[in-house]
Amino acid sequence: MKGVDTGSEILILGCGGHAKSVSDSALAAGIGITGYVDDLATPEGFSYRGIGIIGSDADLPDLYTKGYRDAFIGVGYIGEGRIREQLQAQLTGLGFHLVSVIDPSAAIAVDVIVEDGVFIGKNAIINAAANLGMCAIINSGAIVEHECSIGDFTHISVGSVICGGVSIGKSCFIGANATVLPGLSIGDHSIVGAGAVVTKDIQADSIAVGVPAAARQSAG
Repeated sequence: MKGVDTGSEILILGCGGHAKSVSDSALAAGIGITGYVDDLATPEGFSYRGIGIIGSDADLPDLYTKGYRDAFIGVGYIGEGRIREQLQAQLTGLGFHLVSVIDPSAAIAVDVIVEDGVFIGKNAIINAAANLGMCAIINSGAIVEHECSIGDFTHISVGSVICGGVSIGKSCFIGANATVLPGLSIGDHSIVGAGAVVTKDIQADSIAVGVPAAARQSAG
């Protein structure tokens, strides 16, 4: 699998709840954490698992010059997938390598393709011939079944079930405990609400909620 290196020492962008979950899984997988990089105001002396903030986004060029090379985007969807796209472009433009973080409790078929910068959380299941795009998030307890394709920067939330042969586009958000039935496709930049059941294809830039899910075009 690309991007997976248990010997890495990573910088984590962000210091919120998702970053803490990533940190816990990284440490359990034998990936060290050099420090957090965060632009937002945080309490003085912030640390998690004894690791603190070592700079802001503006410090990334200097951190690279100092020899830091491996990083991870510890920012979740937060209402807009393009934020994570921008952070990835910034990091790779500076030369950073994005490491994937996979919790040891996750069950992953041997032929799954995992691109760089992916997070796979606790007790997630990724089945045969699935493909996880760059910087995708497969959160705790989610199931991605056989032959699914998950687009770059897409966030599959906790407890979601993506049935076999599903194709999900770029920068989508699949809410907690949602279900996508077999063989369907979801277009780029779409949102599926928590608990929704998707029974037909969803066009790009849509919001789908309910059981069965009813889709409408998003304003953005």
